[in-house]
Amino acid sequence: MLDSRGTILSRMGDQQAAIKAYVAALRLAPRKLATYEKLAEAYEAAGMIDMANAQLSRLEIVRLEIEEEQKRTADEEAASSS
Repeated sequence: MLDSRGTILSRMGDQQAAIKAYVAALRLAPRKLATYEKLAEAYEAAGMIDMANAQLSRLEIVRLEIEEEQKRTADEEAASSS
């Protein structure tokens, strides 16, 4: 819900409020990759390029963490079924 609020605020041109909404959304769902991307876009639109790049870097880290967790789970399931 908060990331939807961020999207609406961003489309209205209120990047600062959108950023706050996306940050709040990530506190509740820190693994929602699309929200990192939206936050980066809001930072970019606000002229905060370094912050945008930081969020894109964080997005990549979280994506890799999710992939590693999925692989580990799949490996554990395969080992337990053997």
